[in-house]
Amino acid sequence: MLGTSTISFAQTNSNSVESPPQDVVITPSFISNIQKYKSLESFHDGLACVKRNGKYGYMNIKGEEVIPCNFTGADAYINGVARVVLNGKVQFIDVNGNVVPLPSLPSTQLEETTRLRSSNGLIIKKVNGKYGFVNEKGKIVIPCKYDEVYDFSEGLAAVRKGDYWGFWGFINSKGEEVIPCKYDNAKPFKNGYAAVEQLEYEDGEPILSVEPDPHWGVIDKNGKVIIPFNYDFHYGFDDEPFFSDGIAIMSDSTEKKGYINLDGKIIAPCKYDIARPFSNGVAYVCFDKYLGDRGNKARFENYEGYVDKNGTEALVKCGEKEGTIHYKFGMKIIEDIEEIDNTTATTEEEVFEVVDYVASFPGGDGEMIKWIQQKMKYPTEAEENGESGRVVVKFIVDVDGTILNPIITKSVSPSIDKEAKRVVRNMPKWTPARKNGVRVKSYYTTSINFILTKQKN
Repeated sequence: MLGTSTISFAQTNSNSVESPPQDVVITPSFISNIQKYKSLESFHDGLACVKRNGKYGYMNIKGEEVIPCNFTGADAYINGVARVVLNGKVQFIDVNGNVVPLPSLPSTQLEETTRLRSSNGLIIKKVNGKYGFVNEKGKIVIPCKYDEVYDFSEGLAAVRKGDYWGFWGFINSKGEEVIPCKYDNAKPFKNGYAAVEQLEYEDGEPILSVEPDPHWGVIDKNGKVIIPFNYDFHYGFDDEPFFSDGIAIMSDSTEKKGYINLDGKIIAPCKYDIARPFSNGVAYVCFDKYLGDRGNKARFENYEGYVDKNGTEALVKCGEKEGTIHYKFGMKIIEDIEEIDNTTATTEEEVFEVVDYVASFPGGDGEMIKWIQQKMKYPTEAEENGESGRVVVKFIVDVDGTILNPIITKSVSPSIDKEAKRVVRNMPKWTPARKNGVRVKSYYTTSINFILTKQKN
């Protein structure tokens, strides 16, 4: 397959039946322990996926590597089970690293399975472009009729009917639509609540704004609106919830993200480029730190790590970046920020054109379209010159989902081309491509239409 194509509030439920694992406590020893890793991920079930020497493993809440970095592919734990790849073979392991006996699925179907839900044993299945669920014997129990689905969480699964501008709702394990498909977006339930989006419509079409326009709220399992649809939204990653542990993700006018609790207390200021929900007492964060200028280049260091509920950070330096400095109307503008490659490419880091499962934007193509429409700014120069058209951009999706090296393969004009590259470069992390069951670097091509509502006379 070819790869083509500011506040969200939290709420907790004291009646939750599951006892979460012990929380992470950020100490000097924890900070020291994580410095050896090249890449980190969010904690799930008390473990976080980490990367060292090109291989994946898991560390515990103390930062200790309890499941060695021996895997060529690895995913987050879900209900005590994680999908890993060892010697090209797909396996599922428990929190102790022991191989879990697999359901008797065909090998091709097993490779399509990214997560095994031990809570109800249902596995996402895709047939002819539609999604449904199968049981542990591979029998379809919920027909493949949805355009997009999330795994079951707290007995319900978010599902979408219709492509791009379809509507979301929730089904139970019997396939019954218990909350109607009427929302423009939805995320899985967490502690009895789920975040959903409800846009405004005119003549049957959604009203979209260039600037962020808050239309997100929170519902309970009965579909009752708990928080009205008038808050800004931070895009999640995969099926992570928008809120957790009473902590919400907020964003400022520069689109940097931070954390605030329901009492209005700021836990961490808006400084992060990527901020994920709290889990096991900490949240995964990633940001670029400005170092200064060298000639016409601005230099940055890239950090990722964790922040706890007190705002204490545990960070790892993961690389360096630089951008080109321009001045416009006396203002300093930094553009074309790209990673500085100080390493020698290896066979493991080969970039693939053809993969088994293509890389994808968080939430799918429909979410990517919405994200581009929200972030794209029509260049003043292009507007004044009456320039419009379709730009084609090709880029690399790294194994951790980072967007690298966007290039223009079909140009419209210099200003429009530059804006297209800026939008693509600033996308959130994607779900990486897979080849032979392993996460790999891959090329992806997308097109962006720049359309003037009024052409210049």
